[in-house]
Amino acid sequence: MTDALAVDPEPEGKFGIVQMLPMLFFDVAAPILVFNVLIACGAPTLWALVAGGASPALNNLRLWIKSRRLEPLGIIVISFLAIGTAASLISGNVFFVLIKDSFLTASFGFLCLASLFAARPLLFYIIRQFVAGEDPVRIAW
Repeated sequence: MTDALAVDPEPEGKFGIVQMLPMLFFDVAAPILVFNVLIACGAPTLWALVAGGASPALNNLRLWIKSRRLEPLGIIVISFLAIGTAASLISGNVFFVLIKDSFLTASFGFLCLASLFAARPLLFYIIRQFVAGEDPVRIAW
């Protein structure tokens, strides 16, 4: 039996923060920044939340066009924003915007636990995104 790493060694180059910057900006920092700027300008909380979801959506679209695959972290962020926005629109109460994070965090935890029964758990794909970035050689590795 052949050692898999001997045939397909780790890609050249070290893992660095630079690989994570686009994802961290579009999927984490930009939604927070957009939300806080709009709130500071007097926009309603609900609409600031909706606008914050544009950045991860655009990033997922950009990555899908570029590589024909979707990024798990971006999908999770968009899903959480959509669920929170829908709950607020249905209820007509901004209170759901404030408490949704607790329910969504618990839901994410249950998803991670449930994915342990899959061939590769959800966190595998999230960590791969951090380690490989957009480098197709690292993703294949």
